[in-house]
Amino acid sequence: MWLAKNRTAFFGLLAALLMPALVSAATIETIANPLRGRVSDFSNVGNRAAEFLTIPVGARGLAMGNAFIAQADDISAIYWNPAGLGFLEGPQAFFSHLDMPLGFSIDYTAAAYPMLDGKLILGGFFGIMNIAPEEITTVESPEGTGAFYDGYSTQFGATMAFNFSDRFSAGVSVKGIRESIFQITSNAMAFDMGTNYHTELFDRPIRLSFTINNLGTNMQFKGDNLFLQVRPQELYSDPLQDGASNRMFNRDNRNAFYSTSKFYLPTSFQGGLAMDPYSTSDMRWTLAAQFSENNYMPSSFAVGTELARSVNARFTAALRWGWNIERDEVDLSGSDQMRGMSWGGGIECNVLKNMGIAVDYAYRDMGRLTNNQVFTLMWKMM
Repeated sequence: MWLAKNRTAFFGLLAALLMPALVSAATIETIANPLRGRVSDFSNVGNRAAEFLTIPVGARGLAMGNAFIAQADDISAIYWNPAGLGFLEGPQAFFSHLDMPLGFSIDYTAAAYPMLDGKLILGGFFGIMNIAPEEITTVESPEGTGAFYDGYSTQFGATMAFNFSDRFSAGVSVKGIRESIFQITSNAMAFDMGTNYHTELFDRPIRLSFTINNLGTNMQFKGDNLFLQVRPQELYSDPLQDGASNRMFNRDNRNAFYSTSKFYLPTSFQGGLAMDPYSTSDMRWTLAAQFSENNYMPSSFAVGTELARSVNARFTAALRWGWNIERDEVDLSGSDQMRGMSWGGGIECNVLKNMGIAVDYAYRDMGRLTNNQVFTLMWKMM
């Protein structure tokens, strides 16, 4: 094959193609904030659009404290690391539901299908965050006007992963993003890219992964509720002072729209490592660690573990634990002290000879924001 004869040249070309993306991810913060490095107390927290993209999807990865990009080997990899789809041995699909404080919820579904003897994997996904209806309040009616508004944020797209060899895979997702609240909407397009290299260290399986998430266009809100009519009196409050004649007040009202700012997406670069210190034919223990450099919050670190055991020929059970720690949360105390810690488990059942169903659950401590609970249902063909 051409790939076998020109492997060195091919990977050199691949590295050259990926380098601009890596450089973009590394320098996007400088572009977004030219004063970075000179203003010590500057923070990007809360000034990015589509923050829902950073909320974890799937119980398995969340239970491991988000330290999952190197471990992702099922359909949930379509969110964590597109390259992880290279581990799929057959078609898979899953649905995940996450409850959040204040009536927010996130639903996410995805499916993928291996082709070309498992070398090429194609998939698609759709996720939505729903905002519960809230009553509109104004200065004149602080207790509510009787009218309500709601909102949503969605992501949808397609993923492709390719196994370049028995040890290296890469994947890319392209997605559309849309946010809407009170009839005001914003749209963007973004890419997720990832790699996975798996080998052995001291005769133990080890996996190394890198990802770039949400690298895309800016978002700017537009919509009918930004429309307003401006009267001449509002433009020229004092005709004599502004040099306007009284005839200005006889003009028709002007149609206009409130001006809105553009916001960057929450882009991040991540590196992860996963290793199986102990594994047998019916048990596997995995340790994972991950580092994230973000343009929307301080860098973060995550560790996680998974213990999976085959109960019998049909059932496999797993226990998971993890902790995601942000750089500015090291000294938290009180109700926030355990923030970022998560745990969970799951069970997989082979309902037929070549078909299985898995149910997973995860709990994440959110400090004073109480907690997150995630439920995932997965279907797979062997």
